[in-house]
Amino acid sequence: DPSSVDGFLRKFSVLNLSRRRDSAGSVASKPAATDLPTGGGGNVFVYSMLHDILSRSYTVRFTGHSETFADMITEGMQQIYATLGFAAAWTGNTQSVDAQSQVNVVLFAAKLEKIAPPELTESFLRYLPKSTASCYLSGLVSLRLRDYTGASDFFVNAGVAYGQVGEGIRDGVDLQHVLPKAVLDSGLAFSYYDHVAELFETVRQFALVSRFSHLALQALQEESQLETSELAADVQREWQQKLWFKIFHAELERNSYEQAYMAMMANPDQKQQLGCLRHLISVLCEREGGVATLCRLSFPGLHEHVEENLLFKARHSDLLAKPNYFRILYSFHVYRGNYRNAASAMYQYARRLAALMLHTGDVQRILVEQGQALLACVNGLSLVDAQYAWVVVGRQQGAADSIEVADADDSYIRRKRRRIAIGRYDSSSSSQGQDIDIVELADVRREYTLCMARITLGTTFQEMFSRNVLLEPEDVIALYVKTGMYDSALSFAKSFGLKLDYILTTLAKKCLELSVTQSAKAQREQTPDAFWSNVGIRDSAGTPSERAWRLLRYYLDLEEPTEKNDQRYRLLVADTILGAENDSVLAPWLSSLLLLRCPQDLVRLCLRNGCVTEGAEFLLQHINTLRGQVASTAVAKTTRGVWLPYQLLDQTMGILDDAVTRFEEAVEKIKDAKKQGGSDADMKRLKSLFRSYRERLASLQRLRTDLKTAFDQYMVIAARESRDISDIIAA
Repeated sequence: DPSSVDGFLRKFSVLNLSRRRDSAGSVASKPAATDLPTGGGGNVFVYSMLHDILSRSYTVRFTGHSETFADMITEGMQQIYATLGFAAAWTGNTQSVDAQSQVNVVLFAAKLEKIAPPELTESFLRYLPKSTASCYLSGLVSLRLRDYTGASDFFVNAGVAYGQVGEGIRDGVDLQHVLPKAVLDSGLAFSYYDHVAELFETVRQFALVSRFSHLALQALQEESQLETSELAADVQREWQQKLWFKIFHAELERNSYEQAYMAMMANPDQKQQLGCLRHLISVLCEREGGVATLCRLSFPGLHEHVEENLLFKARHSDLLAKPNYFRILYSFHVYRGNYRNAASAMYQYARRLAALMLHTGDVQRILVEQGQALLACVNGLSLVDAQYAWVVVGRQQGAADSIEVADADDSYIRRKRRRIAIGRYDSSSSSQGQDIDIVELADVRREYTLCMARITLGTTFQEMFSRNVLLEPEDVIALYVKTGMYDSALSFAKSFGLKLDYILTTLAKKCLELSVTQSAKAQREQTPDAFWSNVGIRDSAGTPSERAWRLLRYYLDLEEPTEKNDQRYRLLVADTILGAENDSVLAPWLSSLLLLRCPQDLVRLCLRNGCVTEGAEFLLQHINTLRGQVASTAVAKTTRGVWLPYQLLDQTMGILDDAVTRFEEAVEKIKDAKKQGGSDADMKRLKSLFRSYRERLASLQRLRTDLKTAFDQYMVIAARESRDISDIIAA
């Protein structure tokens, strides 16, 4: 019936009783006469649903005992309370409230708490007598009002209903009518506190969850200690597992990591404990400041499980995402002083990055990360005793069985890497039966040096950041030299045990190139900027040519001490200078040391490069020095480096004689040309050439005479000093 529906909507459109003026346009201005009584002056009374229910279901009948209006109201309310079960039926006399009435009040308050607004329920509970039930219901209301501290206090006060442990609920009819059935069935305090903890868990108040869970544990322990306790051991253990697990998660949610750790360690169930451990590790690794806490915790009996969890996460996580589990594992080992395992974690990280580099475009970022990982590995192994400075890694498919290094004599040899095959070298099943490599500290240092070289050279050569680039050590040295970074080239070569020949000869050629360039500005323009940043000349003054020669001398002094007899690198540089196209001479700082330490090699070097005059002069100078040393007994009588063999002397004299003969023939030819005559220009040129050749011939003849005289004296001294020396000379 549309009219009845319309009447229902009009009657219950508001929830309060109000009195307002009638208006023509309002719905209430057209009420049904039987539904809405209208007072004088057009006022309309509008009722709520509660008003209608009370008027229909709870009719008030006055007995005539009330004489005033106030007494009538009181009598009517008492009848309504009696109908609701709040009190005994009104009989006209004041009667006390019986037990059933109290239960009815509690039940009504419990229903009101579920369906009514919390403010209304709070007001109602305020007028009830204080009891454990009212405290419990007030706690529920405070939860809805988000007054969690007040709720906690109410629940604690309600807990006194359990009285002494083992007695169950002390006030009986009060609290038992409002608690859930599961809690009532237990009848023990720890069940009540666990129920309250679950209530706080639903509103994510984890501090209070932990508090009431601890109260439950305390009550459980006290209950189990009673002689009359009927609590089975397995039930007690199950409750302990549940409560410690709840405390663990609550403390973890509120970032109280130490308390969560203690709850995990107290859990008697090992399987659940390991589950908590995995969760704790994940949370600590992902939250800020959690890694420091992870390293600080001791984990007695669970240390291996922590390592396995971190290693598993490291191997199956995104290397470029956060958190970086390899770095966390490294920190975990370093904090405990296990530097070798820390180095192993970083080396595995570096290898994973090398494999990732083949499939991603951000090569530069990965190279930097790889360099940091290798450096951390080097640092870790450097803190370990030398005999244990190695890490174990799985052999990669196609990896070389040997590496090339230089031995003590600077000759190349192939050194086998130590390799063993075992059934299982780590916790992953994929490693079963896999060959493994023993990677030593020197190997890691070489990998780090190569990685850093690629990063450094990438600023100049962008192809270094290509995914498929294959960089050999010799290529790195050549690129370093090309960019003028000789310091880096020498350091790299020594790290790989490579010879320095290419570096020093290239630098010597650079010095010669700058020497023939007259302008200092031109010298600087034809030299890379990085060249002037090398340590040997960074703060030195002079022209670019002078600074380049100074750098060469600095490297030679650094690599070959002056007291060393073997001057291979200085001879190599001398050979480069003497073999240059321009007529270059050896600097005194170079020739004097070679003449002192290896005169034979210096003379042969000069003769091989056609520098006859220089070779003969060096030989003459050495013989004169030797004569002075023999006179002062300052020379060892059987030193091969001092006493020159006769073959070298004879070879020098022979080459010098050939040179004199060629110049004599050249002088005669020039004389014949002058006799034939010619133009004035030709005659002038022949005259200048004749004078030059004649001076050169005179110098060679004079040098030959002096050398022959010194040679005869040398043989006399050698024969006089010792037969052993004569044998050396004849050798």
